[in-house]
Amino acid sequence: MKSPLAVVILGTLLLLPFSAAYAQAPSLSPISDTSMNAGDTLAVNVVAVDANGDAITVTSSLPAFATLDPPTTGTGSVVTTLTLAPTAGDVGTFPGSVYAAAGGESDTTTFQITVAAAGSNHAPAVTAPALLTATEAIALAFTVAAVDADADVITSLSALGLPTGATFTPNGTYTSGTFSWTPSLTQAGDYDVVFTAVSGLSEGGATTHIRVENAVELSIAELGDVTLLEGTTLTVSVNVTGPAGGSIDLTSSLPAFATLNAPTTGTGTLATTITLAPPIGSAGSHSASITATGSGQTDTEGFTITVSPAAQAALEAKASLIGNFNTHRKFICFRVQPVNGSFEVRNISLSDITLEFRGSAITALTGKTHVSLDCDEDDEAECDDCENDSLNCEPQLHACFSMPAIQGLFDDASVPDSLVNATVNGTLTTGETFVATIGPKFPGNNANQGNKGEQGKKGLNARVRPNPVNPTAELTFRLTQPGRIHVRVFDLQGRLVKTLLDENRPVGDQSVTWNGSNSRNGSVPSGVYYFRIQTPQGEEVQRVTVLK
Repeated sequence: MKSPLAVVILGTLLLLPFSAAYAQAPSLSPISDTSMNAGDTLAVNVVAVDANGDAITVTSSLPAFATLDPPTTGTGSVVTTLTLAPTAGDVGTFPGSVYAAAGGESDTTTFQITVAAAGSNHAPAVTAPALLTATEAIALAFTVAAVDADADVITSLSALGLPTGATFTPNGTYTSGTFSWTPSLTQAGDYDVVFTAVSGLSEGGATTHIRVENAVELSIAELGDVTLLEGTTLTVSVNVTGPAGGSIDLTSSLPAFATLNAPTTGTGTLATTITLAPPIGSAGSHSASITATGSGQTDTEGFTITVSPAAQAALEAKASLIGNFNTHRKFICFRVQPVNGSFEVRNISLSDITLEFRGSAITALTGKTHVSLDCDEDDEAECDDCENDSLNCEPQLHACFSMPAIQGLFDDASVPDSLVNATVNGTLTTGETFVATIGPKFPGNNANQGNKGEQGKKGLNARVRPNPVNPTAELTFRLTQPGRIHVRVFDLQGRLVKTLLDENRPVGDQSVTWNGSNSRNGSVPSGVYYFRIQTPQGEEVQRVTVLK
């Protein structure tokens, strides 16, 4: 049961405004009783603090020989002194008081000043810092000194009001001592420690006010999730902040392809990096984390590393037109075969087959596109039963495309001549892709090709050596008619890479050299390219490979 007085006090608090009910009074550090001789002068520290950071005014009630020195006002704290200068007529004991007021609240400290006659034995004098600011989890240390003006032996030097965890260690002669303390993360606040020295029957003292501030939170800047390809390298920045002067140590939990780089230790702040270098075969999602410790705190930042499979070069294949090209047909088909068994035809995803030309593509016809067993590359008949090895059957893709779609793809480009600059592309159920280049000769080309079909029969006898390019390749051909000659290099998508020749040439053997460069003289990437030779006697296309 509460006492009536407690009820009255509680009721009064409830009637006060919230800020007044919870206002904190300013705090004056205690001033030790002081002994001195007439004719001497002594400075005594005065410290007032206000936890709310309010403006403080310090006043005093002192004997005539004592003076409260400026400053006597401040915001949050006032550190000043009392100057004591008694004369021969001031022998005796005098009371003293110092007052601090802030935010409507006040605090008082009282002490005694004992003045002895001149020439009397002196009390020991203690010197200590008046006000110190510390931070949780950061070590604080300072020295306190004690002196006896009469050279009397000082028999003790002690500390009163040590905070939990603090130590004070005097030396062997008690003329100095060391205060040491690392405030814990729960010890923010204000503390007064009184240091006292004794010699004979006299003692002297000094007070140190210690204000402990909250520790700065140890924190690792957010590490976002990252994505990169196998076989590539990425650098991730790591930034840590902590209490000023506090040590920081970093540790990590990373996949084998990741490295936490130096420095991994610092003071106050720390900036370093993580290097990610996933090899081929490391595709997938990987968890990673960085942990910072220091000043009694720990922070961990986790993130996810997503490694995507490395982009792989498309598998090589070749395609040839099945039957005659005729614009009156509803669709045309191509026979597609891997080069050197680079992939298994049965693994082709039939729904992903496209015919591509100069960056545009059309999709193969569903139902018409299929994998079948062809008995011979030159035989148009398909095998229904290829169990007989004598038939020399192998699986091949038949990719068919509608004629209107083909005419739309090539637009105003010549068909079928432009087919040599087109490709049949597709994907496999294993995740790989293939690109089939279309051969320059089409069986059964009809009159829709114009005169070029007849002229081409004369032949240019074109050859490329060496092939692959190493580091250059020479294209040779023979002219039976003089005239304007065009030799150009195209890539698999039908894009012009470089014009090698555009001039009049006489009858006879011709040669052109290509060093694997594009029109800007930069090196082209590895892959398959085509020389297209246009002459008065006809056209011819030669395939060339660039390997690096």
